[in-house]
Amino acid sequence: MKTMLLKSIEVIDQSDNVTLVPNLRMLAGIGVGILIGVGILALVAYSRRNEGGLFSKYDERQKVAQGLAYRNGFWTVVVLLCGWYILDLCDLWLPTGRNLTILLIMLTGVLVYVVSCIMMDAYIGLNDNRKRTAITLSVLTVSNLGLGFANRAAGSSTFVMNLLVGCMTLVVLAAIGIKALLERRNGGEEE
Repeated sequence: MKTMLLKSIEVIDQSDNVTLVPNLRMLAGIGVGILIGVGILALVAYSRRNEGGLFSKYDERQKVAQGLAYRNGFWTVVVLLCGWYILDLCDLWLPTGRNLTILLIMLTGVLVYVVSCIMMDAYIGLNDNRKRTAITLSVLTVSNLGLGFANRAAGSSTFVMNLLVGCMTLVVLAAIGIKALLERRNGGEEE
């Protein structure tokens, strides 16, 4: 037993023997990328508003609807994680790996939240411009799908995240379009 424990400690020591310099460069690159991304996000958020400002303004009805949508997204994640956990315990085959499955579950929860907000008219704030929001989401969709296909062609393993986020924003755009059509149809019936 003692020799087995010593061998496992030696394996851990050997696996921890990695150079620190490339990891620091990678972390610095990630940090700079995050800072640039936050700056771009702030500029985009500011330009989407009719009255300026970084944050959307919502009335009480929209806040209640957002709470309901949040609950829908939360329970979607809980149910999917429980289902995934049961499948994993039973050693049943899943078409994706663990990390991708967890990512898909998280993105599904976010998507349920956003689409629920859109359908309850609680996604676009009172001071938001609908066209600018649609344009922003279109740019995000095209850039993520383009990066995903480019990374796939280059043989990078990070293409999946871009493709999934691109597909998610495409679904959000479709939901905004469907909501606009429903509002137009309901507005025409009332006249």
